[in-house]
Amino acid sequence: MIALEHNLPDALQHIKTAFRNMTAEHQALPASHPFAPSALWNDARKFLDFAMELGPSNLMNVRLHSGFITGSAWFSHAHQPYRFAKDDTARRNVPMIRDFVRNTAGVPRHYWCSEPAPTPQTGAVGIQYEGCLVSDDTVRYQRSISNLYCGGVFKLLESLSRRPRVLEIGGGYGGFTHQVHRMLRVPSSCVLVDLPEILFWAAVFLRINNPSASIYIYEPGSILASSVEALVDSADFVLIPNYRLDILDPVKELHLMLNLLSFQEMSTSQVETYVRFGAERLKGFLYSENFQRHWMNKDLTRPVSEILADHCRLVPSPGAYGKILQNANVPSSPLLLWALFPFFGIPGNSPVELAPVTDTFFTPYGRMRFKGEKLLKADVARNACRWLVKGLAARLAG
Repeated sequence: MIALEHNLPDALQHIKTAFRNMTAEHQALPASHPFAPSALWNDARKFLDFAMELGPSNLMNVRLHSGFITGSAWFSHAHQPYRFAKDDTARRNVPMIRDFVRNTAGVPRHYWCSEPAPTPQTGAVGIQYEGCLVSDDTVRYQRSISNLYCGGVFKLLESLSRRPRVLEIGGGYGGFTHQVHRMLRVPSSCVLVDLPEILFWAAVFLRINNPSASIYIYEPGSILASSVEALVDSADFVLIPNYRLDILDPVKELHLMLNLLSFQEMSTSQVETYVRFGAERLKGFLYSENFQRHWMNKDLTRPVSEILADHCRLVPSPGAYGKILQNANVPSSPLLLWALFPFFGIPGNSPVELAPVTDTFFTPYGRMRFKGEKLLKADVARNACRWLVKGLAARLAG
C-alpha cells in the first residue's frame, strides 16, 4: 500500500501510474478468477478509460465526467433558468430540490449532502439551496445518508471507543464515501473496494476534495510497511481493487458496510462473496440500495435481497415493498425497470441492533416506518405521478 502525496500534481501522477499497473494486473487474470470483470463491466469500461489521459487541470474537474459512471449528466441543470433563481423560495419549485427537501425532512442540517466544488466549473453540477450544492447524485445519496442518521447508525459509529471502520463496495467516483466521511463527527477510516478502472476516479475525486486526508492506494508490487489493521486504523481512505479483496482478510472488525447501485452489476458469486465477507466481520450494519437485478446482467441469477437475506436480517423486510419489489427490474414492467430498494442488513453475529433516532425510513416510493414497515399511503400517492412520468419517459426513450 502506498500513501498518496498531499502535493496535488505529484499525487495525480502517482494515481495514474498505480492504476495503469492495477488495470494491467486485473486484465491478466484468467476468466475463471472469481473477480474477473463481468461481461457487463467489460463493455462499460470502454467508456471510462479516457479519464486516465486527462491532465491535472482537467482532472480537477473530474466530477464533470462522472456521469459516465452514475448516468447523471453534469450539464442537466447548468444552463437552466432555475439555477439562477433569485432565492431558495423560487428554487423549491424545481423537482430535484423538491426531492432533496423530501429526503431531508426531519434530518438535522449537519446531515444534508452538498457537492464539493473545487473549481468554478464543478459548481455547475447542481443548484444552490439552503447553503448546499444539490445535484441529482446528492439527492440519491441524501436518501441513504438520511436513513443512516434516522437508523441511529451515525450515532452508533460516533459512540465507539475506537475509530469507526466503513467499507464501501463499488464506491464509484467516491461521492458517497466522501459524504459519509464528512458527516461523521469523529475521525473514521473508509475503505473502498472497486474495479481498478473505477477506483481511479475515486482516488482523484477524494484527493482533490480532501486535501489534508491520509489516502492509501494499492499498487502492484508495493510492500506493506505495517499490518493491514494498523493501516486501516490510521488512514482516512484506503483504496483496494476488487480482485485483491484478500488484502483485507486480516481485518476482523468492520462497523458499516455500504453498497449503492453496484451489487446489481456483479455476478452471483461476487455478490455472495462480498456479503459473506462483510457479515463475518460486521459489528454493526450493512446498508444496500440496489435493483433486485440489472435486467442486462446475465451473470446475476438471484435477486440481491435474497443474497443479502442469506447472511443478514433485512430491515425493512422485502415483503414490506409488496408488489413494487415483486414486479421490479424486468422489461415486462417498464415503469419499475430501474426501481431501487434500500435495506439495512443485520448479521446474525452483530452485537448491536438498529436503534432508530426517528421512526422514518426513506425509500424512492415514499417514507416507511421502522415500526410496522409500511409505506405511508400519503407518500405513495404523492410519488405515484412522479414515478409514472419517469417510467413513461424511459419507455418512450427506449
